[in-house]
Amino acid sequence: MIDKVIPRSQIWLGQDDKDDVLFRVMVTKMHLDQAPIEIRIAKPIEDLEEELLDLFWYIALSLTGCTLIIILLSYKLAGKILTSLADITRMAKEISEKSLYKRIPLSSNRDELQDLSISLNKMFDRLQYSFQRQKEFIGKASHELKSPITLLMLSQEEMLMNDNLPSPANQGLIKQLDTTRRMSHLVRNLLDLSRLEQQEKLDKKSVNITILTNSVLNDYADLFAAKTISVENRMAKDLSLNGDPEKLFRLLINLIDNSIRYNFEKNGWVILKSRNTNGSILLEISNTGQPIPDNDLNLIFEQFYRVEKSRSATHGGSGLGLAIAKKIVELHDGIISITNEPNDFIKVSVLLPLKS
Repeated sequence: MIDKVIPRSQIWLGQDDKDDVLFRVMVTKMHLDQAPIEIRIAKPIEDLEEELLDLFWYIALSLTGCTLIIILLSYKLAGKILTSLADITRMAKEISEKSLYKRIPLSSNRDELQDLSISLNKMFDRLQYSFQRQKEFIGKASHELKSPITLLMLSQEEMLMNDNLPSPANQGLIKQLDTTRRMSHLVRNLLDLSRLEQQEKLDKKSVNITILTNSVLNDYADLFAAKTISVENRMAKDLSLNGDPEKLFRLLINLIDNSIRYNFEKNGWVILKSRNTNGSILLEISNTGQPIPDNDLNLIFEQFYRVEKSRSATHGGSGLGLAIAKKIVELHDGIISITNEPNDFIKVSVLLPLKS
């Protein structure tokens, strides 16, 4: 291959701008009449070189285009696979103890993702069955324990009515009766909690939360007076919402009972506030008492959780009151929280939508 400069004025061989012409040359050496000669045959291939360059760019562009198409198709295919995985992951996160009835939708393609979804759904079926059996067992056990404990309490009360009972036996019987009453309270709370966990629908009506709260305060008036607890009622008038009256009544009983139970021994305060805010009712019940450690604030609504292990004996609680309150609030699509406030106040805030 030889490059030569040949002016265009002499001959046109497809020169480039610099008048360069590429030749393909074949050289042959031989003898003619015993004289050595060299024959050179040259063919201009300038057009072929340009065709090769054009072919190179065509191939390069074609490969680039094919590569981009392959990348795009791979991205879409991978995106489709990842979307299915993301849907499975999202549904698996959504399915919890409170929503075990949900299942992962199955795709139309019979592939590994469908097998994974089927396996996960079967696992959720087993979990739902186990949770349901556990809740039913607690409910049935609590129901079966209720009658014998009641009979035991009646028997102990009858024995205490005997005036001839020796003093040591009388004192021991009083302690047994207190223990039996705490056991009865615990069984009743377990039964209520079991019913709430198995209940999916509420008997909703228009409920005046102000009137309902005043009714609970009247029921507890003697207990407030016995513990010299002052009550400040700042409830707004005529606040109504769509809810279950019986469940909301139990919610208020539990919260007000806690505000008395864990208040100061004497000269404490309970402050009630309520207002309409952004289509919801905000109910706040504050009481004086020992502040709750910050580490316990997020756990205080758990079943049987106690800030102090000695609280059961001191205050007579079962550790289920706030758990029941939280379940009732959640059934009404609401939010409940507890915070420490200045001046030794503990505040429980309940946000209930007007239409849950």
